[in-house]
Amino acid sequence: MNTRKLAVLVAATILTLPWLGGWLTGSAHGLTAGPTVAVAGIGILGASFLLTWGAETAEKDVPRAFAIAVLAVLAVAPEYAVDALYAWQAGVQAGTPAGAEAGNLAVANMTGANRILIGIGWAGIALFTVYRAGASKDPAVKSNSGFLKNAVSLDRDISLEVAFLLAATLWAFLVPLGAGIDIFDMAFLVGLYVLYIGVVLRGEPEEDVEHVGVPAMLGRIPNPFRALTVIALFLFSGLIIFTAVEPFAHSLELLGEDIGVPSFFMIQWIAPLASESPELIVVVVLVRKARSTAGFNALISSKLNQWTLLIGTLVIVHSIALGSTARWRSTPNRPPRSGSRPRSRCSPSR
Repeated sequence: MNTRKLAVLVAATILTLPWLGGWLTGSAHGLTAGPTVAVAGIGILGASFLLTWGAETAEKDVPRAFAIAVLAVLAVAPEYAVDALYAWQAGVQAGTPAGAEAGNLAVANMTGANRILIGIGWAGIALFTVYRAGASKDPAVKSNSGFLKNAVSLDRDISLEVAFLLAATLWAFLVPLGAGIDIFDMAFLVGLYVLYIGVVLRGEPEEDVEHVGVPAMLGRIPNPFRALTVIALFLFSGLIIFTAVEPFAHSLELLGEDIGVPSFFMIQWIAPLASESPELIVVVVLVRKARSTAGFNALISSKLNQWTLLIGTLVIVHSIALGSTARWRSTPNRPPRSGSRPRSRCSPSR
């Protein structure tokens, strides 16, 4: 194994250890907002690298779209946890102001994440890809004369993800007509994602894909040890991201409140920005390797699972907490008062 590549892998793992140690011992809960942001943020950075390398290595044994789909689910797992917490509280406290507020916070966090992923993520990554094209020699970037005339050409291989995302988007237009989300919406959206996974699993692994750096090193490991290595990277990085992002986001909110930034603004913008950071880091790493198509595939796959699996999961959580399959409605409400946000169990403020 290349010593330098192994050193890079070890360095990324070391970045995750302070948060892992604090989480395992429980000492992370005693940290104030500033140290939590620093320790959790560094852990998320390291885990994002490990997650990317695991997905790239997996492409030797499973279809690329499936590897990217797994990456996308793990990268947005913290958002699932935060939204599920609010959905549960909305069901348990249904019919009360606190329940209405929890439901609105779930929607605020989810829509805020969507705005950031599409408005900042997609556009920002496109600009970064064009900017990096000269240094990375990315074949997906078309160079044209003139200011801001270069363009990113998406590969036809991601047309499947685009088609499924279009179907989910068209269904989303029907949700307001029903004044909420019910079990039938859940069945369609979750079923759509299950169908997508079933289709991509029928694809073939890309044997001729050329990796560089850590994935190239890991790709030379013979099976079954390579598969075990990929699974270990997915599980470990997923654990770090899942446990670190919510405290990281909540601590950012607390820092914002300390300087007078409204709580509702923090929940709609800062918390989703933090929860989307792992996948944005993953995509930046892919773009730097001149793999912009894989990067955009990850973004679209993340959007697809948010627009289908996330929404469907929230309906299930809310129904279980409520004890029935009643339609979940978001109640128009004023922004929550500063400090009124429901606190997660893994909040560092405990």
